[in-house]
Amino acid sequence: MLVADMESARQRARILDATIVVVAQRGLAGASVANVIARARVSRRTFNAHFKDLDGALVAVIDDALAQVSEIVRDAFAAERSWRGRMRTSLAGVLHFFDRRPELARVLLVETLTGSPALLQHRREAVSSFRNLVAGMVTNDAARHSPLAAEGGLASVMGVVYTRLIEDEPPPLISLLGPLMGILVAAGSDQPDVSAEVSRGDDLAQSVERAQSVERYGGEPAASHRALDTTDDGDLDDDVVPRSLRDPRSFRARQCLLYVLAHPGSSNRQIGDGIGVVHRGQLSALLSTLHRLELVAKQAGPPGRPNSWSGTHDGRSVARTLRDGLA
Repeated sequence: MLVADMESARQRARILDATIVVVAQRGLAGASVANVIARARVSRRTFNAHFKDLDGALVAVIDDALAQVSEIVRDAFAAERSWRGRMRTSLAGVLHFFDRRPELARVLLVETLTGSPALLQHRREAVSSFRNLVAGMVTNDAARHSPLAAEGGLASVMGVVYTRLIEDEPPPLISLLGPLMGILVAAGSDQPDVSAEVSRGDDLAQSVERAQSVERYGGEPAASHRALDTTDDGDLDDDVVPRSLRDPRSFRARQCLLYVLAHPGSSNRQIGDGIGVVHRGQLSALLSTLHRLELVAKQAGPPGRPNSWSGTHDGRSVARTLRDGLA
């Protein structure tokens, strides 16, 4: 490698390291290219030679991390014989990797969730690529383990890790290895109770298809839907995410909730800066909606100080579901 190429590679590495630290410490809302170049000790011209903007640097952070964790998984699968041994070793390696780089874990699994639509899309593609890698290896290892089971298990794992990362002073992620392996084993289990649940799911899916057919070709759809919305004991099973937040047009409300959960104690201004909402009335409407849905709680500040916001128990449940949907 030429000296100029080596220097360019070192500059790129310094910029990415600085991006990780700045975003982890300041939050994506408070991070800027100016912060990054100051920490990396490079010029704006040098930054622009590598990346167009902060999103570009974060895309590179995501891609580099994907390459590293993918290599960890490949090495684990090559070293172990059973699928459980492979998953256990893979998961231990990834958790240990993030414990050694907690700021990177924060950026990847928390802060990027409040990013721009383009950054979120790239994040989704990266997570999908990693899921496909693991699902393909599991499927090749044992035909009875479906890719969907692997995908569901990984989504659950990511949800648990996300919840741990937004805690105050979270313990090491490696301490989650045992419980997370329980989730993965349950996802891939062929025990009778699991098989029975799969059958129930298949039956419900067929009912949904029949109901859709009634709606499309005529008849009385309401009676069909009534059977679809009940649990085994006949009680209505409300969706975790309120209908208003499932609307594609509620992007800002979802961003607002995720930001509050990731940054408890934030003021209106901090939240607005974090999700890119400048108009105070629009932000107040978003927070009022989330408060009415009992997803966030407001703490009145002392005289002369702003109010602050934090997530409720229901808000954390919804945020985990939203996070899984964005993952």
